[in-house]
Amino acid sequence: MSKSAAEQVVNGFWLVVRGAACLVTLGLLIDGERRVAQSLMPVRYSLNSFMGLGELFLACSFLWKTASTWSPWVTAVTFFVALRSVVGLAIGRIPSPPFTVFPRIFAFETIVFLVCAGLLSIRFMSRSPSTFDRIALLTFVLAASIDLLFEPAHIAIATGLFALIVAWTLSDSCQWRRHTASPRGHYR
Repeated sequence: MSKSAAEQVVNGFWLVVRGAACLVTLGLLIDGERRVAQSLMPVRYSLNSFMGLGELFLACSFLWKTASTWSPWVTAVTFFVALRSVVGLAIGRIPSPPFTVFPRIFAFETIVFLVCAGLLSIRFMSRSPSTFDRIALLTFVLAASIDLLFEPAHIAIATGLFALIVAWTLSDSCQWRRHTASPRGHYR
């Protein structure tokens, strides 16, 4: 059954609104991280750092509440950025302005990180994330934004990937337990 043109326009409008809300949230997240990092360098606390913490709290709470909306897109975004990093690896420059030169090992690390994250998050395309999955996705988004801000941030990248691996392992073990507890030996 096809949708009417009016329904398609309304759905398109809400898709644009959700995308804009996600972009604003990511902007708040990155700006909050920047403010907090600037105020922590000489170990001084100011209004700027408290504003940064407030932005981080707002962004994280919004991302937590809307994880089922944006989680299916994580795989697509990670594979797109990985493809962009492949181009950067091939030409030795970041393929967007200011076209800065960077060591190829950073591009290779980014490709490995994003492909692993994409493969671990592919399951969110078909189902809504659980609580463990939300924690892992939020950790991954925080780690990726820290890496964008303070490139390269190897500890942040490893933390985000580790959170996805733990959530995948917990989810997989819960499914296995359900499978073995079933009287017929298959999923219900």
